Amino acid sequence: DFDQPAVPALEDSCAAAIAACGFLELARQCEEDRSQHYYEVALHILRTLDEKRCHYGEVSDAIVSHCSSAYHSPLGHHIHMVYADYYYMEALLKIIKGDTGFIW
Repeated sequence: DFDQPAVPALEDSCAAAIAACGFLELARQCEEDRSQHYYEVALHILRTLDEKRCHYGEVSDAIVSHCSSAYHSPLGHHIHMVYADYYYMEALLKIIKGDTGFIW
């Protein structure tokens, strides 16, 4: 939700992971200057997720935290979502391998 009020400050790490994956796909489809811009935006999002919202230990079954399922539902904030992990991993694989055709 790009128009959300400042308070309460709600996050959606799942949307960030999906956006990073999408920016990497745009980078693959665009010409050089735009491609580099989209790639850098994706890297920025992924670094932020890695530093602030990813947990790699055994405490949780999920990697990405602070996801949101519904803006207007208090129960849908700062939760784990399996597809946040999926898109986060897909984005990482796009960076490492350049293509993720084997996922589909």
